[in-house]
Amino acid sequence: MTPAARGDARFARRVVIAVAIGGMALLLWRLVDVLLMVFGAVLVCVLLRALAEPIARRTPLSNSWALAAATLALLAALGIVVWFFGAEVRAQVAELLERLPQAWRSLEERLGTTNLGQRLVNRAEDVAPAAGSVLSGVAGVVTSFVGGLADLLLIVFGGLFLAAQPGLYR
Repeated sequence: MTPAARGDARFARRVVIAVAIGGMALLLWRLVDVLLMVFGAVLVCVLLRALAEPIARRTPLSNSWALAAATLALLAALGIVVWFFGAEVRAQVAELLERLPQAWRSLEERLGTTNLGQRLVNRAEDVAPAAGSVLSGVAGVVTSFVGGLADLLLIVFGGLFLAAQPGLYR
């Protein structure tokens, strides 16, 4: 093999390696959401196993039943927390919704007494979004919320799946 051919072969090999590395980087970039969901499922698995192992050691329950007991205990604890804090958040949101119209009228009255304030109120009414764009924004928020909930369910069920047979996935 001539030196020029050897140099071309080395160059071709480097190009192939660079393209392969770039392709892998692009693939990882495109799969970043999936990788984050897998990481979340592994964290859920670790949490559930950390709760289930002491239960299995201290009781006559098998590993599967200890995992079920740990899952139910965790769900009960989360439910209690949501119930307690959810009532407070609901009360505060209701109070905010009750006070908001009065506060807006008060602000408009204060601003309406001055010339500059009246111009600001008129400008705010001109800039206010149309009903269609508000509904579109609400639809986007609802879609994002439902998508996030679906991702959370996938992570939790993936974690349960991994925790059920940890030896197989190690």
